Formats: sequence, structure tokens, C-alpha cells
Amino acid sequence: MVEQQEPVRNTHDCGELQNSGMDVTEVVGCWYGLGAPSDMDDDADGIPRETVYGEC
Repeated sequence: MVEQQEPVRNTHDCGELQNSGMDVTEVVGCWYGLGAPSDMDDDADGIPRETVYGEC
């Protein structure tokens, strides 16, 4: 049996990523994988997802 890989997440919507079950670490990894897009870092402090997941 061949294991299917999870589809690549290419959305920049952290709320959508959270709703899909991704935790903070996964979202940060996704952000880096997408090239650290600025629209995932609303306050431009170099830390994505704060408006959805809160500050760590």
C-alpha cells in the first residue's frame, strides 16, 4: 500500500491553516516554506500568525 502525502498548503490565511488543524509550529514552517510572505505577518515584526494564534 502506498501512503498518500498530505497536500501542500499554499494558502496565506492563518485562520484557514488553524481550521485545518495545523498547530503554531506547523504554520511557522508553512510560512517559511512559502518564502515568509508579508501578508501572514500583519504587524511586520517577523513573526507570522499572531492575529490568529496569539503571541508566544
